[in-house]
Amino acid sequence: MRLFNSTHTKWLLLGDLLILLIFSWLGRVTHEMPVDMGIVLWTTFPFAITWLLVAPTLGIYSTTSLESKRQMFFRTSGTVFISITLSIWFRSILTQHPFHWLFYVVTLLALLPLFLIWRVTYTWIYQRVHATHNPSTN
Repeated sequence: MRLFNSTHTKWLLLGDLLILLIFSWLGRVTHEMPVDMGIVLWTTFPFAITWLLVAPTLGIYSTTSLESKRQMFFRTSGTVFISITLSIWFRSILTQHPFHWLFYVVTLLALLPLFLIWRVTYTWIYQRVHATHNPSTN
C-alpha cells in the first residue's frame, strides 16, 4: 500500500498504535483486570481497526497534514472524534455489551490530548528537520 511508504507516515502510524496500546493497557491496569499481551491486543483491536480505516480516509497521514501544526491539530481532533465514536460502537458489538456514554466520554477525553500532543509535536519536529534540510523554503 503506497500510503505507508513514507518514513513520516510509518512514524506517525507507529506512534498512533502505541498510544492505543498504552491506553488499553492502562485501562486494564486501572480497572484491575488481567493484563497480558494477548488481552491488551484484543482490547486495542476495535480502536486500532477503526483508526486504520478512518485516519487515512481523512488524510491525516498525508504530507500536507504536516505543513502546519494548526492543520495537524484540527485533522487529528476530527479523526479522533470520528474514530473513537466508531471504536466504541464496534467494541460494543464485539463484546456484546451496551454502548456506555461514560466510557465514550472518558475514552475521548483521554485519547484526544494524547494524540494531539504526539501529532503536533511530531509535526513541529518534522517542520524543523525539513527546514534544516531545505533552507530555501524558509
